[in-house]
Amino acid sequence: MENNNDTQKIELNDINLEFANGGREPDTGSANGIKCPNCGAHIPVTIQDIITKDSITCPNCNLCLPIDKTKNNNAIDALRKVKEAEEKLKEKKES
Repeated sequence: MENNNDTQKIELNDINLEFANGGREPDTGSANGIKCPNCGAHIPVTIQDIITKDSITCPNCNLCLPIDKTKNNNAIDALRKVKEAEEKLKEKKES
């Protein structure tokens, strides 16, 4: 893509999320994310981002990658359940 303001539709199964620590999201500064299809830079992405945001943007070339919530509804629901389970586990560990 030559224009940095182009919008490219993205489906969750089209991207390869690179979550560290066996799928768990580490604290800030993590390597979680995807490779930008335009410039190849690392785009930081968390499970929470995918659940709550309508798009993700490359910090290097500003390519906007919309997340199609309708087409990816099953995947987003699964990620939501994973996030909820992580939060419950964290609460148990803290109590």
